[in-house]
Amino acid sequence: MEYFAAFWGERPGAASSDAGSVAERGRLAGASLGPDPVASVERDRDRALKVLEDLLERRDAAAVLAEALTGRGPLSAGFTVL
Repeated sequence: MEYFAAFWGERPGAASSDAGSVAERGRLAGASLGPDPVASVERDRDRALKVLEDLLERRDAAAVLAEALTGRGPLSAGFTVL
């Protein structure tokens, strides 16, 4: 509830931009990285890149199928309309 109040309360943003609040959120974010922050960031980066790679592969496969189904391109090898 506090999160929403910070943005939609009587003074939107007042609590979120308070210097003390900003500093505390920074400390909490740093602590959440654990004892090896670099490894944590690299792990999260690798996960994000994998998700993006998977999305790109799906988008490309979907685009090929859509083009084939609408007569604008051939089906990929191994695909059949049956």
